[in-house]
Amino acid sequence: MKKILLICNLLIVVLIFSSCAKKESTNVAVSDLMDRIKKEAAMKEPKEEDMKELKTAENYGISLDDVDEGKVLYSEDPKDADRIIVIKAKDESALQNIERAMTSQVISLSNTWGSNDKKEFEKVENHIVKSRGNYCIMIVSEKADEVKKIFDELT
Repeated sequence: MKKILLICNLLIVVLIFSSCAKKESTNVAVSDLMDRIKKEAAMKEPKEEDMKELKTAENYGISLDDVDEGKVLYSEDPKDADRIIVIKAKDESALQNIERAMTSQVISLSNTWGSNDKKEFEKVENHIVKSRGNYCIMIVSEKADEVKKIFDELT
């Protein structure tokens, strides 16, 4: 009986330590991630911009010092709120800054679409802002859940 209790206790300790083990961080290129997302999002009139461009980063309130890699995908159709931003931050502090900027971007989009178009406003309201490792994504799309799955799969 003591041996069984000892084995059970050891098994519990092993399970606790294995569940606390840190997942290895992935190192996927943001451009590869965005290529997969583009196929799934099927945006009308898509345009892609590089977040390492000063003008693009400034438009989203993001410091170039925080960005290792980043892409923005949006619809050039003025009647479409679709927007996906994927950024790999340089470090944890940079990631927090990027998350704040993305949240501000959602608020801005919400203010823009709130009185204009109910369908597009719903997309904005059902947005996703998520971080994983040093990667952060903002999704405003009808296919937000599908895009999030790709993000989760690759990061």
